[in-house]
Amino acid sequence: MHRQIQQAAGEAQREQARLRDEFNRAWETLQTWADRLPDLGRRVEQALRYNPSLRCARPGQEALTTRVPAPPAPTQGLLLAADGSNANPNHHDRIPFGLINIGLFGYDLGHHRPPQELIQSEVLLNQDLYDDLGTIGEERIALERDLRERRALLERLRDETVTPLVTLTDGPLELYRQPREDPEFHARFQDYLRVLTALAAQGVITAGYVDKPQADLVVRLLELALLDEDELAQAGQLRPLRGITDRALFGQLLQPGERSALFGLQSTTAERFRQAAQGQLELHFFYLNVGLAGQPKVVRVEIPHWVAVDTTAVTILHGVLLQQTQITPNRRYPYALIRAHELAVVTYQDRQAVAAMIEQEWLNQGVVVGEESEKQRAKQDLQSSSRRSAR
Repeated sequence: MHRQIQQAAGEAQREQARLRDEFNRAWETLQTWADRLPDLGRRVEQALRYNPSLRCARPGQEALTTRVPAPPAPTQGLLLAADGSNANPNHHDRIPFGLINIGLFGYDLGHHRPPQELIQSEVLLNQDLYDDLGTIGEERIALERDLRERRALLERLRDETVTPLVTLTDGPLELYRQPREDPEFHARFQDYLRVLTALAAQGVITAGYVDKPQADLVVRLLELALLDEDELAQAGQLRPLRGITDRALFGQLLQPGERSALFGLQSTTAERFRQAAQGQLELHFFYLNVGLAGQPKVVRVEIPHWVAVDTTAVTILHGVLLQQTQITPNRRYPYALIRAHELAVVTYQDRQAVAAMIEQEWLNQGVVVGEESEKQRAKQDLQSSSRRSAR
């Protein structure tokens, strides 16, 4: 094993040297093509003719090297953050069930009212655990959780009159879930689009916050600039900058508090957003450095079209995010999302308590309760033993 680790360390050293060279190439390409937005746009369209499933950034109206300084934080309005947590059904249990928790945290940007907390919980039982393909899995429950996060935001804001209204969820807006072609996903996806359309009608500044992004959307755009015309037919397959992330690139470009240019998002899923509600739901994003001098922390912020075309809305969102990430300086993560997550999290004890409630109600009504598997029993015995040892 030691020899294997030594070999892996040597390979990692060579890979880091290669990545340094590729990063320098990406950086030079970013500078060279910074203002050639129409040319880049044409390359994207040409590449899409060969590869309709291409995933990359689309150039917007701002130069690739744009750096927007930190605006002042807004002094009025409401930020509403939502986060979800779930427990997946386990066929080893006596009564399989799923659980979805949604935590909502309201933060008054003008400090005129105290924070608001709300938890929505729903148990999935019986037929809720099945669809046309059989027992639902982790992806289906995660999709349901994402949808219910947005529904909870919309329901909470329906009668809200304060402005501006800002909503924040953890992760992308894109709903990047598998499987993506079955009827159940299509129905949920349409529900999701309807919720976003309703938020657009209310003028809500909606955003998805991606902490520590691993995407290379802008890097893939730069790769199109590096390819010869006859190589664009292999866009997405030829990867001259493979391994370089947008986070690394913008970590060098952006100073603390600065945001990047606005980009469009090109993907097969994003195309469905673009086709809905007269283009109002088309997805855009920017990068933001919420770190400190010498300690960059670059995050990606996804926003829909109705926000992206509103300069004031983007400025408000920029200021809100910086203000939120400075409340807990050791974490550099939006405070409202931290609180929403704390409200939503499903602990092992929570799951056990819900399981006991379900089992008791089944017994009260004379419903036959199944047996847990030997594997589950052994697992619980091990967990109990571990807790006793910890004492």
